[in-house]
Order: sequence, then structure tokens, then C-alpha cells
Amino acid sequence: MCFVSSRKEETHTMTSPPLAACGRPPELSSELIVTAFRVLASISPLFFSFSRHIDIAFCKDAAFARCHMAVTCVVCGGTAQGIHFRVNSCRACAAFFRRTAANSTKLKCRTATKACKVTSDEKFSCRYCRLAKCRKVGMVLSVSSTTPTTHAFAQQSSVLPMEHSGSEASTSLSPEDNISALPDLEFEDHKMKYDPSRILDEFKKIFNDDSNVLSPMACEAIAPTGMQSLLYAFLSLNPLVDPDTVMECEKIDVKVVIQHYESFLVRTARWAMCCVPFQQLLTADKWVVFRHVLPFFYALEKSRQAVHLFGKDPNDAHVMVTDNICADITKFHFESTSVDSADAKDFSEYTMEMFVSGYNGIIKPMKKLKLTDFEIVYLIGQIMWSLRREKDATPEVIEIGSRFVEQISNELHNYYVYELRLDNYAGRLARILRLQSELETLADIHHRKLLMSNVFHKYNIDFIDSILYANVE
Repeated sequence: MCFVSSRKEETHTMTSPPLAACGRPPELSSELIVTAFRVLASISPLFFSFSRHIDIAFCKDAAFARCHMAVTCVVCGGTAQGIHFRVNSCRACAAFFRRTAANSTKLKCRTATKACKVTSDEKFSCRYCRLAKCRKVGMVLSVSSTTPTTHAFAQQSSVLPMEHSGSEASTSLSPEDNISALPDLEFEDHKMKYDPSRILDEFKKIFNDDSNVLSPMACEAIAPTGMQSLLYAFLSLNPLVDPDTVMECEKIDVKVVIQHYESFLVRTARWAMCCVPFQQLLTADKWVVFRHVLPFFYALEKSRQAVHLFGKDPNDAHVMVTDNICADITKFHFESTSVDSADAKDFSEYTMEMFVSGYNGIIKPMKKLKLTDFEIVYLIGQIMWSLRREKDATPEVIEIGSRFVEQISNELHNYYVYELRLDNYAGRLARILRLQSELETLADIHHRKLLMSNVFHKYNIDFIDSILYANVE
């Protein structure tokens, strides 16, 4: 069946050319066509956004029938009033989500089943189940649309107790994904020794299993776009931190930080597997792409959490050390009970240089730009596939990455034009790409400092080398 689109005053009609031009049309029922359009309208935030009502004309044996379809709210099934929070929804559901999303922890299911019916016919829907459905269909409160969160932290601690030092993994992760035990670290002859076998085994499991991939689509037959997949996985695995769960400290054991980093590595690997081109690579190529994007992903995600928790004041020097531990970089240092004071001082100075340069080069620009989650994920995806400087990346992998970057760049254009309603976004995009350049420069500087410390035996951080330069097959 061949369709040619023609635009009229109030409706958008799709008509077919003469049968001689396209041959005899296949035997398709009108119900099947309408169902297909309803599915598309319910899952794509931009589909049918140009009109509330659409007329579809289809041909079968030169006999025309017409059907009239209204775009429905994907939450309650009522008539949609446009795109709200990235999905087609009515004004009532959009207003409900705006009011309720920030205070969701206070809600409870009325029937205790967490399976209440949510439709436009229900006069008093369960607020808990209604909010859960809003999130399930893809409603998102972007960072730019919310007021800065004031931070009220737990009582400040100068030394973090070990029993409270564990990294809190995302609630979207299953228990087996958490690296719960503190890592075994040894300091000997200015070298931090670390056994990476446990975390590398976890990577192999994730990279070889594409059956546990997060997908924003309720219907498996419909493939999401590149940005839809990456954004959904990013928000699912890295939810914004609740300020009430954050503790501020002045010093922390390095084992706690590495424990958190292990958990973060697992979440990042799961996120990467949600990218279809990444899934299709060989394991060795996956590892090349993954280790390339890893430091950038970590820096941008921690900066995002810092902007969310501490607002956009450029004079606020707080950073996130783990998922639930923050620190003022002007008063903070690392320590370790298993290393002498001289080595501990050198190590702390080096790591604090990384935090300070990251704060000045990443967090401050992000506070000025007020990046949305969509833009942050786009920036990560752009960096992920910018592999021309990776000596281990094959030409085939570089070509795959170039095509994917072109795809998500088109999606960014649609996001700016149709969702943010920007007439000219060239300046904003230039500042985002400038931030990417700053990130790559910082990564090069840190890598050179690490090499210099290893060459002159000032200290050797085996944890970084053993993971980033491991052979994962």
C-alpha cells in the first residue's frame, strides 16, 4: 500500500496514487491500520503533535473508507492536549505529575496492591498508581524545569563511620548487580594494589547478555530510537539523589570511594548495553568503547547530581564523592588506614587535584548552561562514539559510531525545535561542544599526571590501570 501525504486546512489526509501506479493493494483491514497508528501515537512524544485530530484515508480495491482518530493521553486514555513532560497527555495528568513528582515519597497506594486502575473514567484515581503510570509511560521532570533543590544534609561528620560508608546503588539495579563488599587494597612501595578479577567478571556477564536490557517501550515489536534508549536507561540507573539521604564529610577512606566506583562501573556497563550499536560489537570492541566513555560518564553524572543538590551558585564548592556522600573540596581529603602518612598525603593531593579541576572545568560550566538530562545524555553519547583518538578502535567501529552520532544529533535537533521551542540553538550547542572539548582536555591532563607519577615512582594507582587496561574477551 503506497501513501502520499497532502495537507489541508484542519486535517492531514493520506491518499493513495492510482492503482496502476502501485499495483493491487494488499488485503489489510481498517482496524489493523488504526491500531498501528494508535500504538505509534501513544509511544512517540513527537508523533501527531502537530494536530489534535487526524483523518486517515486508505484504499482497498479502490474503495475508500475513512476513520477519525483523536490522539489519546498515554496515562489516562482521555483526549491529549499536546506534549507534556515528553509524552502526549491531557492537561489534568500533566498538572498532576508537575504537582506530585517532587513529593512522591509521601504517597501510598490506597488499596495496597499498587495495581489500581488509572483511566479518565475514574473520578478519584489512586495518586500513587497514577504517578507510577506517569513515570512508566516516560514522563520526566527535566533539570531545567525544576527549581534548584535546597540541600539539608545529615549531621556533618569529620570521619565517615565504616558502617555508613557503603555506596547506595540505584533502586533499578537488582541485588546481584551491587558490589557490596569493601575492596581488598594493599599499599606497598608507593603502589596501590588492587585485584580487578571480580569486577571484570561482572563486565563479561553484562557484555555477553543482551536479554536484560532496559527499554522504554512497552511493546517489544517497536524499537526505540537511540536517544530514547540511552535517556531511559540513564534516568533509570542514575535517579536524582534525595537530599535527605546525603551526608557531608571532611575525610573518607579510599576503600569506600573505590567500592562506590565499582558499583558505578556496573551501572555504566548496563547503560552502555542499552545502546543498540554497542550491543552488536564484539566483546573486545565493546571494552574499547566502554573504557573510553567511562571517565566522561562519571564526571558528567556526578556533576549533574551536584547541580541538582546544591543549585547553580558558582561559589558553592560542594561535590558528590559517592551516591550519598558529599564534600566541600576546600575542606576535604582522602585517607587510608593501610598506608603510611607520606604516601597518604601524596595520594590525597593527587586525587583532590582531580576533584578541583573537575569542579572548575565541568561543574561550574554546567551550572551556567543549566543542561537538561536530554542534553547530558546526548553529550555522553557524542563522547562515547568519538573514537578517532582511540588507537585500539577499528575503522568499522569508528564508522558505526559516526552513524550513531548523526542519528542522535538529528534527535537533538527535534528536541530543541519541537520540545524546547528554540528558534535558534546554535549558541547553546556550541557551548555544549565546548564543554566536551574541556572534558577531553581534562582527561588528557589527568592521564599524563598519572603516567608521570608512575614513571617517577611517586605512587602507582594500580586500581585505574588494572581496570582500564585489562583484557576483557
